[in-house]
Amino acid sequence: GVFLSVTGLEAFYADLGHFGRGPVRTSWLCVVLPSVMANYLGQGALIMHSPEMISNPFYNAGPAWFRWPLIILATMATIIASQAIITGVFSLISQAASLGFSPPLRVIHTSKKVIGQIYVPAINWIILLMTISITLYFRSSGQLAHAYGVTVCSDMLITSILYMCVMRYVWNNHWIRVALFGTFLIIDITFLSANVVKFFEGAWVALLIAIVFFIFGFSWYYGQTLLRKYLNFYAQTTTLIQLPVRLGLSDLDGKLTQES
Repeated sequence: GVFLSVTGLEAFYADLGHFGRGPVRTSWLCVVLPSVMANYLGQGALIMHSPEMISNPFYNAGPAWFRWPLIILATMATIIASQAIITGVFSLISQAASLGFSPPLRVIHTSKKVIGQIYVPAINWIILLMTISITLYFRSSGQLAHAYGVTVCSDMLITSILYMCVMRYVWNNHWIRVALFGTFLIIDITFLSANVVKFFEGAWVALLIAIVFFIFGFSWYYGQTLLRKYLNFYAQTTTLIQLPVRLGLSDLDGKLTQES
């Protein structure tokens, strides 16, 4: 539950470019936070009152006739959460392409006023195929939870490290403030170390996917860097005096000059 809340919040703020700061902040403080607190406190109270309902406290929290409405509500919440992740991936891919870590993809701007509201068809299909493949491989939410835990902990750890780098080298904060923020880094490392034991139980799939995308992005960036260097060196206007040197005929040019 804790990890679901944290990751949901991260996905929520990943959509800042789509909805803006005001709507995200208002919906979080006025809708999401009170709902999550009421939900978890209610489940805790139910378990304390009826310990035998610990197997499924969410659906057991309501009366029997309310079971199907709860299932519909949970399905809608899943769709909304998935949409937040998908739009967040669109933003990340767009930023990666701008920084040179991804090939240029077709980006459709779905809003005439907000530049961050985008749709990337190719990435949408890739997410669909990967989701179906991973679901068929794990076959159960219990097995999928192993990969999910490592993924979330790794994401939190990387986010903390990058944020500390921004605090120190971009915002020029004092190292004491950076060190104070480092307490979150200790928490992230603790959670990650607790989930590493599940590596051979399915967590390796998440790490493999991350490594593949990292190699792809780094290879594209490195290749584009080499290509730009090549073009900057060879795609220049060459004078007749520089032509023998550019063609590797400088020695021949010297010999011809001496003979003449």
